[in-house]
Amino acid sequence: IGTGDIVKITVSGNTSTYTVIIFGDVNGDGKVTIKDIMLTNRNILKKISLNGEYLKAADVNKDGKVTIKDIMLINNSILGKSKLTQ
Repeated sequence: IGTGDIVKITVSGNTSTYTVIIFGDVNGDGKVTIKDIMLTNRNILKKISLNGEYLKAADVNKDGKVTIKDIMLINNSILGKSKLTQ
């Protein structure tokens, strides 16, 4: 399961639908890797525009902006220096 996946939960006949966001999983493959850093960097440089849940996944420090700080946090997570808060 990764960012952008849809989860439907049905309880007593009532169905709720949720879109998954895994902070750091910017490409939606369910893993936090160098590919996610590359996409986040390209967004910062305005080479691409991340939208919706993918933009939210890139904002790992949850400050409302995607910046180099987010890239550093993703990188530290990949290196095992810290964990991303979900």
